[in-house]
Amino acid sequence: MKVVGVDGCPSGWVAVTLDDSGWACEVHPTIEALWAAHSDAARVWVDMPIGLPDTSLRDTEAACRAVLGPRRSSVFSTSPRPVIYAPDYPTAKALSRQLTGKGMSTQSWCITPKIRAVDTFLGQNPAARPVMVESHPEVVFWALNGGQPMAHGKKVKQIGQTERMTVLKCWYPAADDVLAYAKSEFRRKQVGLDDIVDALCLAIGARFERFASLPPSPSQDSYGLPMQVVYPVIPTETL
Repeated sequence: MKVVGVDGCPSGWVAVTLDDSGWACEVHPTIEALWAAHSDAARVWVDMPIGLPDTSLRDTEAACRAVLGPRRSSVFSTSPRPVIYAPDYPTAKALSRQLTGKGMSTQSWCITPKIRAVDTFLGQNPAARPVMVESHPEVVFWALNGGQPMAHGKKVKQIGQTERMTVLKCWYPAADDVLAYAKSEFRRKQVGLDDIVDALCLAIGARFERFASLPPSPSQDSYGLPMQVVYPVIPTETL
């Protein structure tokens, strides 16, 4: 079975693929190129909002923050679709305040092109919708770590990365090999180390047989896409 974990990066999208023959790591310039390479995958988990509200904020982020405790700041609110498609930041900020009662940070605005790219792609490619779903690395780490959030932020010097790689190696012993390859293959201005670790985390999570979502009973957006973050259900006998 082939699964893919995907994270946005400066050069586009970094994808870690796991299947019966091993692993691969590559960067794709667009979400369309990524899908062309991996439309045969059983699951493609993407660290990017999928399913956009029309006039309010989603319940998804609040549900994720509730389980993440000290890592809750890693979850950014997802703006309504009109805000995501605004032509510029001042317009987006004004629309956000009008629709949600809250403004929009510059950090949130900076990722809107990637949110828009995924939303547009899934709107035009219904066949991809059952395969390409939203996940969140910190939620998957929480699941892989026995329902405990990571103790350190992922960018807290070396300790954050070491903590996460320790968890990943418990479930995929070759995790260090994937990271070492990516570090040698890609420049940091192309792909951040945290982007690689996050994509690997999602790929490992997608290998499990059972999944759940936050919130447990997600609502759908106007495209029929569930507004959810998926994560693996870890068999209790393996914890």
